[in-house]
Amino acid sequence: MTEPPFIETEARLAGAASLHIVAFRPHHLTWMQLREPGRSELLSAGASPESLALRGPSVTLADGDGTPVAALGLVPLWPGVAEAWVLTGSRVTGHVHAFHRLVRRHLADAPRRFTLHRIQASVRADSVVARRWALALGFREEGLMPAYGPDQADYHRVAYLPKETHT
Repeated sequence: MTEPPFIETEARLAGAASLHIVAFRPHHLTWMQLREPGRSELLSAGASPESLALRGPSVTLADGDGTPVAALGLVPLWPGVAEAWVLTGSRVTGHVHAFHRLVRRHLADAPRRFTLHRIQASVRADSVVARRWALALGFREEGLMPAYGPDQADYHRVAYLPKETHT
């Protein structure tokens, strides 16, 4: 996965006018007031915002006044496979539907753009909302990963397999 942009910088998409997309910059995470458990997981894993920007294609979703509300990206694991990540800020709750539409649209487009046959993610087992959201995006659950998290929390492995997903 080399340099093609994850999405068009500053693009405003039909049906999601309350949010616009900008290139991810590490300082966006500070501006968005990260929600839990993402904030704690980022700190516990020793990951830095800078490392997220370097690992693969990533974007920030900003509201009408330019305040970042969420950031998401892909980390290539090997040819055809990537790990998805999403971090949300406190203002995402005011944009739930637009946020969902944008993420779903880009998830559906990522396999073609980046020649992927699998996109996987780890969802904290005690986060019912995150698990339901992953399934609504088209991920399928593959199994429980006991003591997987940096704090030894259990996680579910979910995978988006474009040939199985109907949007």
